[in-house]
Amino acid sequence: MKGPAAVNEMVVAAVSKFLSARDCIEGTFGVRGAENIVAGVLRGDHHRKGTCADGSEYLVHGVGYTVVLLGGGQVHIDAGANGLDVITSFDIQFFLETAPPGVETDIVEIEEQCSLLVDRGFLGRVTSRRYSLPGVR
Repeated sequence: MKGPAAVNEMVVAAVSKFLSARDCIEGTFGVRGAENIVAGVLRGDHHRKGTCADGSEYLVHGVGYTVVLLGGGQVHIDAGANGLDVITSFDIQFFLETAPPGVETDIVEIEEQCSLLVDRGFLGRVTSRRYSLPGVR
């Protein structure tokens, strides 16, 4: 186990990468929010799989998308109710495992840190393990 401060730092950094990845794919698609990105693919406006302007690769699937960052790490964001962009504690855990240096972190520790981010207003709580990213889309 890592100390709470170290896990907090990793989770905050991961959420920051999620926000950057979202900005990148939104810029590529010219729309805001996972719901509109998925809708654009379903309408045939965009390819399901491709490359963002910064060179990161994306894949739109189900009710969301995954962005594979250039430096490593996979960001997964789903469309939630009312235009929310939603992530789970498992999405953060998977990002930490796939981003260099590939850190394995206990899911309970991640959830504790996400709860602190909710308390500080940095994330919204959707359910016990689902969180909304800032900015209702």
